[in-house]
Amino acid sequence: GHIPNTTSPMSRTQTVLQLLRKEVATTAFHNSDQHIDPPKCHPNTRLAVLQKAMDWIQNSEDRDTWIMWLNGAAGAGKSAIARSIAEMCERAKLALATFFFFRTDPTRNTAKSLVATLAYQLAISIPLARDIIVEALDRDPLLFGRSFKSQLKTLIIEPLRQIRQQADSSPNFTSPFIIIIDGLDECNGRDVQTNIIHAISDVLRDKTVRSSRSPWRSIQGR
Repeated sequence: GHIPNTTSPMSRTQTVLQLLRKEVATTAFHNSDQHIDPPKCHPNTRLAVLQKAMDWIQNSEDRDTWIMWLNGAAGAGKSAIARSIAEMCERAKLALATFFFFRTDPTRNTAKSLVATLAYQLAISIPLARDIIVEALDRDPLLFGRSFKSQLKTLIIEPLRQIRQQADSSPNFTSPFIIIIDGLDECNGRDVQTNIIHAISDVLRDKTVRSSRSPWRSIQGR
């Protein structure tokens, strides 16, 4: 049921956000203070790849793809590219959520905290999304015990869908929301990796999510 209504609206919101924060893996942020000298592209390297990614992110024309997949052998520099793209998005003041898996870090080598970590970043990036996320968690405080797909739909897709509705009615509301998931192959369990991919793919088959102005871009690397 709902969180008991014994507090003011502001403190109630803080209570729900605290519930969200407990599930977040802060070490999975691209700019986490736990990363010492994280891999990034050296200046003037991989310029073509980085420019292609940013063009894809910022392109507001009709598109057929909503996921950019970075694939390559271990050590090829995919994480460096993903982190550099994240920093470029920050400099461009684009709303952004990131999750960097890492095999030997127990806080970010499972999918358990993936949606919560992305949702937290969505909530602090877009006030409208925060209100929707708070309402969803207020309705279902045990949401993080549900399936990955259920969490994804409730805390990421539904807020973005409602934001898209605002975009359709406001010509000035065109900035995309970028999700970067790096190192998916470092998530424990091949079946879990497959489930993440299938869940995101299933969501993107929904035409109500896709739009030339939809606030959704996802970059994934493995």
